[in-house]
Amino acid sequence: MKEKQQDDTAGKREILRLRARALAQVKTAPEEASSSLEVLAFLLSYERYALETTCIREVCPLRNITRIPFTPSLFLGVMNMRGQILAMVDLKQFFGLPPRGLTEFNRVIRIQEGDLEIGIVVDEILGIQRIPRERIHETPSLPHGMLTNFIHGITAEQTILLDGHRILEDERIMAREM
Repeated sequence: MKEKQQDDTAGKREILRLRARALAQVKTAPEEASSSLEVLAFLLSYERYALETTCIREVCPLRNITRIPFTPSLFLGVMNMRGQILAMVDLKQFFGLPPRGLTEFNRVIRIQEGDLEIGIVVDEILGIQRIPRERIHETPSLPHGMLTNFIHGITAEQTILLDGHRILEDERIMAREM
């Protein structure tokens, strides 16, 4: 009886050792992950947009914005996010899209590039999606040409893929000393 318990214990230890070894191995990204982009899709003025998740830190509800006098209209104000004061940028104003007003569906997408971090206000979050790279087409010429500077491409489903890094590099959101 004791021998059987020892055999069971040894067998369980071997199974656990093999599982631990398998979990400790460095996993390589599957082939399909490199051939697709993971994006967060959202609405702006009834149009579908998406940002690559690599520049996104978090998504949270839009609450308690403090307006700052004498700032450009694309700045809605600042918001305290876990003890950090973050500038809120209205993407509709940034891109010259028609206003839709603020509702309970509005969300803040916190994006970051190096030390620069802002909150961008969107109308509604649609969710995380994987977009195969072959489904991303070049950006056609658009009426508001400025917008094309911030677009990676567009999908067949008419989702406009934005470049979060270029948004953060835009001079309109940079603070200047007076």
